[in-house]
Amino acid sequence: MSTLGIILLWVIGLLYLLWIVQLTRARKLYAGYAVIWISWSILGLCIISIPDLLHFITNFVGAIYPVSALSLLAFVVLFLIQIYLFSQLSILSRRVMLIAQFIAINEANQHIDVSKSANSNQTI
Repeated sequence: MSTLGIILLWVIGLLYLLWIVQLTRARKLYAGYAVIWISWSILGLCIISIPDLLHFITNFVGAIYPVSALSLLAFVVLFLIQIYLFSQLSILSRRVMLIAQFIAINEANQHIDVSKSANSNQTI
């Protein structure tokens, strides 16, 4: 990769990292997710900055061009993050369902208690 290409990717990467930090500071991105994105971004910047590492990864995945290897690596990382986020979404969906059921049961019990109380007051 050319020096100009590496510098351009570093500028884009640093802007991306600043954006992630800003989203986290504004509480629009959970800190745990920010750590994941920052870690992968730094790893990606290291890979493109160290030519020997880039060539090793290119040979390891069986690609001919480094761009192909980076594209494959990015696809795998995004796929893994997607699976992780969907598992977190499933956990949160289950929690919301349980909370909704708990609230519905409590409201039904309160309605029954109010009805019993009203009926006992009428019989007195």
